[in-house]
Amino acid sequence: MHIYPPEQTARNGFHGYRYWVDAPCKLTDEARADAVLSRYPVHVFLPRNRPAAETPILLALQGMANPWYENLFILPTLLSRGIAVVFVEQPFAGERGFAPDKPGDMLEQLVRLPNPTIEIDDRLMERFMHTISRDLRIALDIARENHGLTSDKVALFGISMGALSSSFAFMHDGLGQRLLCTIGMPDLYWFARSFRGLKGRMAAFVDACIPSFAVPDNLMPYLMPYRNFIRILGVLTYGGDPAVAANPMTWIDRVGPDRRVRILAGSEDPLLNHKDAIACAERFPDGRAYIVPGMGHGGEEGGFTHHVGNFLATQLGDWSVR
Repeated sequence: MHIYPPEQTARNGFHGYRYWVDAPCKLTDEARADAVLSRYPVHVFLPRNRPAAETPILLALQGMANPWYENLFILPTLLSRGIAVVFVEQPFAGERGFAPDKPGDMLEQLVRLPNPTIEIDDRLMERFMHTISRDLRIALDIARENHGLTSDKVALFGISMGALSSSFAFMHDGLGQRLLCTIGMPDLYWFARSFRGLKGRMAAFVDACIPSFAVPDNLMPYLMPYRNFIRILGVLTYGGDPAVAANPMTWIDRVGPDRRVRILAGSEDPLLNHKDAIACAERFPDGRAYIVPGMGHGGEEGGFTHHVGNFLATQLGDWSVR
């Protein structure tokens, strides 16, 4: 692993530090693709009104295939309250992916792999989770060692898929004292419920009945990305050992009453059932879900960014500068 010296950066009027990390990982088992997925930026933004050793830290992850900077809207809320923010780019997104012009499109990421004919196995999600957990730890070490952020007040924050990834680090590896999920939750199986029905049945049918050798060679570059995508959906939807190993809830017994879990969901979210969010939160010793009437899955409809800002300010209020 190699961490390059930081560069000063400015985003939306806020000054921070950009690190470039090269931490080898094996996600696809294809060397050229994994080389891209192993290199990523870490951005550290510091408040001005607090000693470094007393400054809480929030580690932030964005949604699936979305670049890190889509979470920049949380900076004013947190920095003004004396809380440092560290952004980590997830694999298959932004500068750590293959389709920077198609944010949020995981299928396009698979289509643009250096070798789109490779067959991704059903353990991809498990490897993805372990990689992200490692990367969050690396980012925390960068903040501690280079900026003196030695406080034990560490919160993990994620949006949609980022909530699931953060949950794995929080539950499997014990990283952080607070887990703050927005339009996402720690239960992989419940989060994937939106892919059931016709999509889930199609995924299972294709994965079981159409082996890769049945695809003509000349069509492999075009069809294999779609097969890989629906295979992932099939695993998430119907479970099995790979889904169990990737599901943060497998390790719920590692979360005690001294570690807080909060979920923010919208009543009109088509991907996250708000009743599932409530049920998931109730399984933790100190868990709670908040449902916003009229809010959907991100975007500005329903005041998403406004409600997320309020959510963070409330859940980290006791860590804020008085």
